[in-house]
Amino acid sequence: MGLTDMLMKVTGSEVPKKMKNRVEMSRYFCYYQKTIPKCVDIMRAIEESLDPDEYVIHCFEGKRIVERVQWNVFYAFTEKRILFGAEKQVFSPLTAFENFFENIMYNDIIEMKINDNTIIIKYNNKEERCICYREESINELKKRVLPLIQQRRNTSEKKEPSTDSSITEIRKYKELLDEGIITEEEFEKKKKELLNL
Repeated sequence: MGLTDMLMKVTGSEVPKKMKNRVEMSRYFCYYQKTIPKCVDIMRAIEESLDPDEYVIHCFEGKRIVERVQWNVFYAFTEKRILFGAEKQVFSPLTAFENFFENIMYNDIIEMKINDNTIIIKYNNKEERCICYREESINELKKRVLPLIQQRRNTSEKKEPSTDSSITEIRKYKELLDEGIITEEEFEKKKKELLNL
């Protein structure tokens, strides 16, 4: 019995679909990554930063690519954001990275692409690149996370009408108000609707 099998036996054999704590994340991680997670402190930070109604739906340990240097980073995907971080790593006297912990809201993601085992996330004029070596993790990411990100992007695009078209519509309704075709109450209701108030 390997170390991964032992952890699955101790923590439970069922793979959780939604994770709220580091034990559940470890179990999920072991199932898909076939190894023990190294970033236990980052898992703890993720667990502590989850909102009461927020769950992790996918997680993996990948290699973050920063200026041609790759380092281990733990990624956790919830229903609304990506949480990721790493513990201090020293590669040479000139190359070292301190602990860090960040998150990206799905609404802020402009584009997320998966090319073979490389994941590229473009958001807020930034880019996050990582390598995931497990095909099972990539498949779960495509199946469980990409549709959520696309759904969030579509929802936010629908909610943000063009300011110009909103102003034009309000002017049309103001003319109808001035002509006595609609009431002040109807005009205010439509104005609030168009301005998303």
